[in-house]
Amino acid sequence: MDLDRIAVIASVDAGSQQERVNFTLQLGVLSSALEHAIPEQMFVTPENPGEAVSAVKALSKAVAGGQRLYHLTPANQASTLPNLNHDSLTLSEIQAALAVGKEVITHTDSITVPGWSGAGYIIFDPATGDGAYKISGGANGAWLLFSTFVLMGLLIVLAVIGQQYLIAVSVVFTFVALSMRIQDLAEDVSLSESDFISKSRLAIAVSWASVMSTLNPIGGNIFQQSNALGLKVLVSGLLTVFGLQVFAQ
Repeated sequence: MDLDRIAVIASVDAGSQQERVNFTLQLGVLSSALEHAIPEQMFVTPENPGEAVSAVKALSKAVAGGQRLYHLTPANQASTLPNLNHDSLTLSEIQAALAVGKEVITHTDSITVPGWSGAGYIIFDPATGDGAYKISGGANGAWLLFSTFVLMGLLIVLAVIGQQYLIAVSVVFTFVALSMRIQDLAEDVSLSESDFISKSRLAIAVSWASVMSTLNPIGGNIFQQSNALGLKVLVSGLLTVFGLQVFAQ
Protein backbone atom coordinates (compact mmCIF):
# COMPACT_ATOMS: atom_id res chain seq x y z
CA MET A 1 0.00 0.00 0.00
CA ASP A 2 1.42 3.39 -0.98
CA LEU A 3 0.22 6.84 0.00
CA ASP A 4 1.61 8.75 -2.96
CA ARG A 5 1.14 12.25 -1.63
CA ILE A 6 -0.14 14.02 1.47
CA ALA A 7 -0.49 17.81 1.37
CA VAL A 8 0.38 19.71 4.54
CA ILE A 9 -0.39 23.39 5.08
CA ALA A 10 1.03 24.84 8.29
CA SER A 11 0.14 28.38 9.28
CA VAL A 12 3.02 30.81 9.25
CA ASP A 13 2.17 32.04 12.74
CA ALA A 14 1.58 28.56 14.18
CA GLY A 15 4.66 28.42 16.34
CA SER A 16 8.30 28.43 15.35
CA GLN A 17 9.73 27.12 12.11
CA GLN A 18 11.13 24.07 13.93
CA GLU A 19 7.70 23.30 15.41
CA ARG A 20 6.20 23.36 11.92
CA VAL A 21 8.97 21.06 10.68
CA ASN A 22 8.35 18.68 13.58
CA PHE A 23 4.61 18.68 12.89
CA THR A 24 5.16 17.78 9.24
CA LEU A 25 7.59 15.01 10.16
CA GLN A 26 5.18 13.57 12.73
CA LEU A 27 2.39 13.53 10.16
CA GLY A 28 4.71 11.76 7.73
CA VAL A 29 5.59 9.12 10.30
CA LEU A 30 1.91 8.51 11.05
CA SER A 31 1.08 8.24 7.35
CA SER A 32 3.92 5.78 6.79
CA ALA A 33 2.71 3.66 9.70
CA LEU A 34 -0.74 3.50 8.12
CA GLU A 35 0.83 2.00 5.00
CA HIS A 36 1.55 -1.19 6.94
CA ALA A 37 -1.16 -0.99 9.63
CA ILE A 38 -4.16 -0.80 7.28
CA PRO A 39 -3.23 -3.86 5.15
CA GLU A 40 -2.53 -5.83 8.31
CA GLN A 41 -5.90 -4.88 9.81
CA MET A 42 -7.68 -5.74 6.56
CA PHE A 43 -5.99 -9.01 5.62
CA VAL A 44 -4.13 -10.53 8.59
CA THR A 45 -6.08 -12.92 10.80
CA PRO A 46 -5.12 -15.87 13.04
CA GLU A 47 -6.11 -18.12 10.14
CA ASN A 48 -4.25 -16.01 7.57
CA PRO A 49 -1.09 -14.73 9.29
CA GLY A 50 1.15 -12.20 7.63
CA GLU A 51 3.04 -8.97 8.00
CA ALA A 52 3.08 -5.74 6.01
CA VAL A 53 6.02 -3.39 5.62
CA SER A 54 6.41 0.37 5.52
CA ALA A 55 9.37 2.69 6.03
CA VAL A 56 8.44 3.18 9.68
CA LYS A 57 7.86 -0.56 10.19
CA ALA A 58 11.24 -1.38 8.64
CA LEU A 59 13.00 1.15 10.88
CA SER A 60 11.19 -0.24 13.92
CA LYS A 61 12.11 -3.86 13.07
CA ALA A 62 15.71 -2.85 12.50
CA VAL A 63 15.93 -1.25 15.95
CA ALA A 64 14.23 -4.27 17.53
CA GLY A 65 16.83 -6.46 15.82
CA GLY A 66 19.70 -4.51 17.33
CA GLN A 67 20.60 -2.34 14.34
CA ARG A 68 21.68 1.28 14.61
CA LEU A 69 19.71 4.12 13.06
CA TYR A 70 21.60 6.86 11.28
CA HIS A 71 20.56 10.45 10.64
CA LEU A 72 22.58 11.30 7.54
CA THR A 73 23.23 14.89 6.57
CA PRO A 74 25.44 16.50 3.90
CA ALA A 75 27.86 17.36 6.71
CA ASN A 76 28.27 13.85 8.18
CA GLN A 77 27.81 11.67 5.08
CA ALA A 78 31.51 10.85 4.82
CA SER A 79 31.40 9.09 8.19
CA THR A 80 27.86 7.65 8.05
CA LEU A 81 27.45 6.34 4.49
CA PRO A 82 30.14 3.62 4.86
CA ASN A 83 28.08 2.08 7.68
CA LEU A 84 25.10 1.34 5.41
CA ASN A 85 24.79 -2.06 3.75
CA HIS A 86 21.84 -1.37 1.44
CA ASP A 87 21.53 -2.22 -2.25
CA SER A 88 23.22 0.00 -4.81
CA LEU A 89 20.02 1.70 -5.98
CA THR A 90 19.08 2.70 -2.43
CA LEU A 91 22.55 4.01 -1.70
CA SER A 92 22.55 5.99 -4.96
CA GLU A 93 19.21 7.57 -4.07
CA ILE A 94 20.45 8.46 -0.59
CA GLN A 95 23.61 10.00 -2.00
CA ALA A 96 21.63 11.98 -4.57
CA ALA A 97 19.34 13.32 -1.83
CA LEU A 98 22.29 14.36 0.34
CA ALA A 99 23.88 16.10 -2.64
CA VAL A 100 20.94 18.52 -2.89
CA GLY A 101 20.79 19.28 0.83
CA LYS A 102 18.24 16.67 1.96
CA GLU A 103 18.68 14.53 5.05
CA VAL A 104 18.07 10.81 5.48
CA ILE A 105 17.10 8.50 8.34
CA THR A 106 17.78 4.80 7.82
CA HIS A 107 19.20 1.67 9.42
CA THR A 108 22.35 -0.29 8.66
CA ASP A 109 21.27 -3.65 7.18
CA SER A 110 18.33 -5.22 5.41
CA ILE A 111 15.43 -6.51 7.47
CA THR A 112 13.32 -9.49 6.49
CA VAL A 113 9.69 -10.50 6.70
CA PRO A 114 8.28 -13.61 5.01
CA GLY A 115 8.43 -12.96 1.28
CA TRP A 116 10.40 -9.71 1.38
CA SER A 117 13.79 -8.36 2.33
CA GLY A 118 14.96 -4.75 2.13
CA ALA A 119 15.44 -1.44 3.86
CA GLY A 120 13.34 1.41 5.13
CA TYR A 121 14.47 5.01 4.85
CA ILE A 122 13.15 8.55 5.09
CA ILE A 123 14.39 11.34 2.84
CA PHE A 124 13.29 14.75 4.05
CA ASP A 125 13.88 18.46 3.65
CA PRO A 126 15.22 19.83 6.96
CA ALA A 127 13.81 23.27 6.19
CA THR A 128 10.18 22.15 5.80
CA GLY A 129 9.90 18.58 7.08
CA ASP A 130 8.55 17.42 3.71
CA GLY A 131 9.76 13.93 3.00
CA ALA A 132 9.49 10.63 1.20
CA TYR A 133 8.98 7.53 3.34
CA LYS A 134 10.34 4.67 1.30
CA ILE A 135 11.18 0.98 1.30
CA SER A 136 13.66 -0.67 -1.00
CA GLY A 137 14.84 -4.15 -1.76
CA GLY A 138 12.65 -6.85 -3.16
CA ALA A 139 11.12 -10.24 -2.82
CA ASN A 140 12.98 -12.64 -0.59
CA GLY A 141 11.89 -15.96 -2.01
CA ALA A 142 8.79 -14.38 -3.51
CA TRP A 143 10.60 -13.39 -6.72
CA LEU A 144 12.07 -16.89 -6.98
CA LEU A 145 8.62 -18.37 -6.43
CA PHE A 146 7.04 -16.00 -8.95
CA SER A 147 9.67 -16.92 -11.56
CA THR A 148 9.10 -20.61 -10.89
CA PHE A 149 5.36 -20.32 -11.44
CA VAL A 150 5.85 -18.28 -14.62
CA LEU A 151 8.30 -20.80 -16.08
CA MET A 152 6.10 -23.73 -15.12
CA GLY A 153 3.14 -22.00 -16.73
CA LEU A 154 5.20 -21.51 -19.89
CA LEU A 155 6.14 -25.20 -19.91
CA ILE A 156 2.49 -26.16 -19.57
CA VAL A 157 1.51 -23.92 -22.48
CA LEU A 158 4.33 -25.25 -24.69
CA ALA A 159 3.44 -28.84 -23.84
CA VAL A 160 -0.20 -28.28 -24.72
CA ILE A 161 0.74 -26.54 -27.99
CA GLY A 162 3.01 -29.47 -28.81
CA GLN A 163 0.21 -31.88 -27.89
CA GLN A 164 2.38 -33.43 -25.20
CA TYR A 165 -0.39 -33.65 -22.66
CA LEU A 166 1.41 -36.00 -20.28
CA ILE A 167 4.16 -33.47 -19.79
CA ALA A 168 1.55 -30.77 -19.18
CA VAL A 169 -0.19 -32.96 -16.60
CA SER A 170 3.09 -33.61 -14.78
CA VAL A 171 3.99 -29.92 -14.58
CA VAL A 172 0.46 -29.09 -13.44
CA PHE A 173 0.88 -31.64 -10.65
CA THR A 174 4.10 -29.92 -9.63
CA PHE A 175 2.55 -26.45 -9.89
CA VAL A 176 -0.39 -27.37 -7.66
CA ALA A 177 1.73 -29.29 -5.14
CA LEU A 178 4.18 -26.40 -4.80
CA SER A 179 1.33 -23.90 -4.37
CA MET A 180 -0.19 -26.01 -1.60
CA ARG A 181 3.18 -26.40 0.13
CA ILE A 182 3.86 -22.64 0.11
CA GLN A 183 0.35 -22.02 1.44
CA ASP A 184 0.99 -24.47 4.29
CA LEU A 185 4.24 -22.69 5.16
CA ALA A 186 2.56 -19.27 5.07
CA GLU A 187 -0.11 -20.46 7.51
CA ASP A 188 2.38 -22.00 9.95
CA VAL A 189 2.65 -19.32 12.64
CA SER A 190 5.36 -21.29 14.46
CA LEU A 191 7.87 -20.70 11.65
CA SER A 192 10.49 -18.00 12.02
CA GLU A 193 11.25 -15.71 9.11
CA SER A 194 14.46 -17.57 8.23
CA ASP A 195 12.72 -20.95 8.44
CA PHE A 196 9.96 -19.78 6.11
CA ILE A 197 12.51 -18.61 3.55
CA SER A 198 14.69 -21.73 3.72
CA LYS A 199 11.72 -24.11 3.56
CA SER A 200 10.22 -22.21 0.63
CA ARG A 201 13.49 -22.40 -1.28
CA LEU A 202 13.77 -26.12 -0.54
CA ALA A 203 10.22 -26.67 -1.82
CA ILE A 204 11.08 -24.78 -5.02
CA ALA A 205 14.25 -26.88 -5.45
CA VAL A 206 12.31 -30.14 -5.04
CA SER A 207 9.73 -28.93 -7.56
CA TRP A 208 12.36 -28.09 -10.17
CA ALA A 209 14.03 -31.45 -9.59
CA SER A 210 10.71 -33.07 -10.42
CA VAL A 211 10.22 -30.98 -13.55
CA MET A 212 13.75 -31.72 -14.78
CA SER A 213 13.34 -35.43 -14.11
CA THR A 214 10.34 -35.29 -16.42
CA LEU A 215 12.14 -33.45 -19.21
CA ASN A 216 15.56 -35.10 -18.96
CA PRO A 217 14.65 -38.55 -20.35
CA ILE A 218 13.17 -37.02 -23.48
CA GLY A 219 16.55 -36.69 -25.18
CA GLY A 220 17.15 -34.10 -27.86
CA ASN A 221 13.47 -33.33 -28.48
CA ILE A 222 11.57 -31.95 -25.48
CA PHE A 223 8.28 -33.01 -27.04
CA GLN A 224 9.20 -36.52 -28.20
CA GLN A 225 6.35 -38.82 -27.13
CA SER A 226 6.51 -42.46 -26.07
CA ASN A 227 4.64 -44.81 -23.76
CA ALA A 228 7.66 -45.10 -21.49
CA LEU A 229 7.87 -41.32 -21.25
CA GLY A 230 4.20 -41.16 -20.33
CA LEU A 231 4.77 -43.50 -17.41
CA LYS A 232 7.81 -41.53 -16.26
CA VAL A 233 5.89 -38.26 -16.48
CA LEU A 234 2.97 -39.50 -14.42
CA VAL A 235 5.24 -41.09 -11.81
CA SER A 236 7.31 -37.88 -11.62
CA GLY A 237 4.19 -35.80 -11.06
CA LEU A 238 2.94 -38.05 -8.28
CA LEU A 239 6.35 -38.17 -6.64
CA THR A 240 6.39 -34.38 -6.51
CA VAL A 241 3.50 -34.34 -4.06
CA PHE A 242 5.28 -36.93 -1.91
CA GLY A 243 8.64 -35.18 -2.22
CA LEU A 244 7.32 -31.79 -1.15
CA GLN A 245 5.70 -33.26 1.93
CA VAL A 246 8.66 -35.44 2.96
CA PHE A 247 11.91 -33.81 1.75
CA ALA A 248 10.84 -30.14 1.87
CA GLN A 249 9.86 -30.16 5.53
